[in-house]
Amino acid sequence: MKAAALAPGFSWQSVKDEQKRVIAHAIHVGLFGKEMVQAFKDIVIALATSGLNVIVDDVSFGKKEVNVWRESLKNFNVLWVGMVAPVEVLEQREKDRGDRKIGSAKWQAGYVHFIVW
Repeated sequence: MKAAALAPGFSWQSVKDEQKRVIAHAIHVGLFGKEMVQAFKDIVIALATSGLNVIVDDVSFGKKEVNVWRESLKNFNVLWVGMVAPVEVLEQREKDRGDRKIGSAKWQAGYVHFIVW
């Protein structure tokens, strides 16, 4: 997919192997998508500041994104939970749900947990 064709919000990019076969799908976050991600964090902070307990279910793609969450929530008592599963299980869940982009679980499994806590 050409850079010009990528959505300003969120869109899928094909990940190809050396033979140019699509092997997975990656998420592209455009400028508007980044603004939405920040707005989500702002809402979570506003809810927590008002005294509400909040559960956030988010996929952070790397240490930088986790660190932004950590900095944003540094004044709150937070329990961090990371979920992992074998790629085969994730791929089966992806198929079973019927509303997932096939190949996204494979990409996320190889990317999401490559962070340093």
